[in-house]
Amino acid sequence: MSSILRKILDKLNTVAYVCTPIILVAISMKIAEKIENLVERILEMKKNNEDTTELEREIDQLVYKMYYLTPEEIAIVEGI
Repeated sequence: MSSILRKILDKLNTVAYVCTPIILVAISMKIAEKIENLVERILEMKKNNEDTTELEREIDQLVYKMYYLTPEEIAIVEGI
């Protein structure tokens, strides 16, 4: 990553940009931290064979929010 882009991302309080053929997504530090915390909790729970379904759904919702998915698009992703 170029130093100029890194400076811009720092100013925007952004971790990184994810490029896809369809959309450019700025991942805010706030969302990245939430996802990181959820993943850490899931990993700990998996060690104890606990159900992590609810935490996994929270991550899904954060990702849907990052990509500004509509309820219709979420239904497609989830295969509903």
